[in-house]
Order: sequence, then C-alpha cells, then structure tokens
Amino acid sequence: MFPLYRACGLCFYNRRFLLFPKDGKLYLHQKTKDHMALVGKSVEALTETDLLDLIRDGVRESRELDFKQDLRLVTDSEKKEFLADVVSFANASGGFLVFGMSEEGGIAKDLMGMDIPDVEVWVNGLESMIRDAIQPRITGIRCHPIPLSNGRVAAVIQIPRSWALPHAVTHTGAFRFYARNASGKYPLDVTDLRALFALSEGITHQLRQFRMERISRIMANETPVRLFDEPKIVFHLLPLNAFDPSAQVDLGQHSGLVRDKLSLLLGGSPKYRYNFDGFLVYAPRNAEQETGAYTQFFRNGAIEYTDAVLLTQALNEKPFLDTQIFEEAILRAVTDSRTLYEGLNAAPPFVVMLSLMGVRGHYIALNSRKILPGHTIDRDVLMVQEVLLESFEGEVDRVLKPCFDAIWQAGGYPYSMHYMMEGKRRGSNSGA
Repeated sequence: MFPLYRACGLCFYNRRFLLFPKDGKLYLHQKTKDHMALVGKSVEALTETDLLDLIRDGVRESRELDFKQDLRLVTDSEKKEFLADVVSFANASGGFLVFGMSEEGGIAKDLMGMDIPDVEVWVNGLESMIRDAIQPRITGIRCHPIPLSNGRVAAVIQIPRSWALPHAVTHTGAFRFYARNASGKYPLDVTDLRALFALSEGITHQLRQFRMERISRIMANETPVRLFDEPKIVFHLLPLNAFDPSAQVDLGQHSGLVRDKLSLLLGGSPKYRYNFDGFLVYAPRNAEQETGAYTQFFRNGAIEYTDAVLLTQALNEKPFLDTQIFEEAILRAVTDSRTLYEGLNAAPPFVVMLSLMGVRGHYIALNSRKILPGHTIDRDVLMVQEVLLESFEGEVDRVLKPCFDAIWQAGGYPYSMHYMMEGKRRGSNSGA
C-alpha cells in the first residue's frame, strides 16, 4: 500500500518520509530517526536491545519522545513534574517516556536503568497516581518495565494521544494544563485550552458523522456487497484516532493478521478480498452474489459488522430478536476486534456503536424457543448510545451491558436477562 502523504508547502510528508519535487521529478527523503524506533511493536514486547538501538541510532528527543535518567516520586514537586509530563503527551500527539536513559544534547546517551526493589509495586503506584491525579482520566496508558543486564530496570510508558481533551494535573488541589512541542512540555494558556476543547468536540462530531453516513449507505443499499433486503444488525468499532490521517493501517503488512481475526458476525464460511475501503469478509448466498452478512475493515482501523439473517426469525408469525445468539455474537466480535487492534498496536480507547434497522414490531426473545411477553419495539431504527473500550484488559461483557440493556428496554424490559443483578453475565466466567 502506498504511504499517505499530506501537503506542506511544495513538499508532501508522512511520518517516515518527505516527498518533494525537484527538476520535474519527485524525490523521497527519509526523515531523521526519532520515536519511530519504538513504533511497530507493542510496548510490552520492547526489550533492552530496543532501547540500546535508540543509542546506536542517535535518536533525539522530540515532541513524542522524552528520556529520563531516573524517576523519583517522593516530594509533591516530583510527582507534579511526572504528571505534567504525562498530561503534556496526552494533550498533544501522544508518545513515549523512557526512564533509565540519560541524554546529552537531547540525544540518547546511556542506558543505566534504575534501582527498583519491587517492580510490581512501583508500576502499580505509577498507575494509581495517573488515575487519581489527572482529570479527566487518560485511558490507554501502558507502562512496561524492562530488566537490564546490569541488574537494574528501565521503563517505557506509552501515552496515547487523547480525544477527551484537555487533561489537567490535579495533584494536591492544583489544576494545571500542559502540552508539548519539540522543546518539551509547556503550560497552556486560555487560547490553547479553547483550541483543545474545540478539537475534542470535533472528534465527537466526526464519530457520529461516520456512523450516520454508514447507516445511510446501508439503508440505500450502497454496501460493498449487496445485502438481503431484511432487518439488519449493524455494529461498528473504531479507535478514537481513526480520523488522524497518520493512523492508517498498512494492509499489505498486516493482511494476515486482519484476515485471521476478522469473521462474520454469526460465523460461517466466508470469502475474503481487498476493496477500495480496505479489506472485506463476506459470504455470497445466491447467484446474484447477495449476502446475509459482511465485515468491512477500513484503512483507518474502523470495522463494520453487518448481519441481515438473525432478525428474520419468527415464531407464530411474530418476528423476534434472539438475544442469546445476538449478545454472544457481539461479545465475540468485540473480543476478536480488540485482539486485532492489539496486534496492530492501535492505541485505545475504542468506540463501540450498535444499531438495529427494520426492527419495528419485533419482540425480545430469551432464545430461539422463548419469546417474552411485552411490548414490541416501537421504532424502525435503534441507534444505541456509544460506549468506550478503554484498554486491552477488562471484561468485555461488563462494558457492553449498557448496550444490551438499551435493546431490552426497547422491548419493554429494564435490563438484559442474560446478566445477573450485580452485572455479571450468566454462564460467563471471564466476560468474554
């Protein structure tokens, strides 16, 4: 896949290369090595060798990379300094804090590590401080301690670019905002804050616009393969940074992973192919190549699951939604998608958006044999409120419970009967 370039004066650029015109030709120039040395694998997979490569390659500190020789969190001043570093990354482009690495003139010099008696306690303390002393909470931060051959420990903290902007340090009652540029962190003024608030609102608008556009296209039969003209389940997942032009997925590099983890919502024997939008999973059902389901992976990381089969069921001429199959299918899709995102090193959080189309008059059914008495769904399209998957950990079923509850409420019941009162899913020991 060709890299994505953005215009900048007379040259074009992406995160790795500059493409500039000269004498009627285009020339490709590789950018100076920076934090890209840490990109391409998960933080948890980084080793001492990866950190030594930063020194070998003469990697320089940047807007997205900062080296720290040590991390002391004894005094309030030291704690505020650390929290300000974290906030500054989240309010800017995200990036990496590398602890146990000295620098000279901003260039990685020596990997000396830190003396940490109990690494687990140290990491838990960092995570607790970040959680309790930053507002609003930053999701998706990943801290990875790396044992060194000298017996000491280095650590890499990855802070994702946040979209719940702006974040502030609130330790000891303070309320201070920071961001970053190439020279490091700096406090934000009123103009900067207004810009961040506007950016956050813009991301929310883009998410909902994406959803509405996709629903409109499906209703107009403008789909990558033609769906049966039946009631439909439409389910979207996407990283919050999906609208960042630099966050495109290289399908050529990751095609095997995408194909391995993507499937149809209700299973089956699918076919696969690339298309203009990205990568498609589908299962043609007749000579006209109509299908009851497809899964579309978009280049920006968004995933669209559709199904036009499950909602066609009827018992005694009563159309119904088999909630047991429906909920388990959604849980499985989210679990597989989260694994895919982790393999792509996509930064959480991820947005989950569930919609039902053509469901006016449908009953809620506990399973395929038991339609529940009560009201039928009173509208044709249900667009459930978005929810966030904040990390790669945690129980998917608890996160999705509000989505399922909303569907049950549309059919006259207060919550999904596949959950117990305390929120645990019946028959589940791990939450999918």
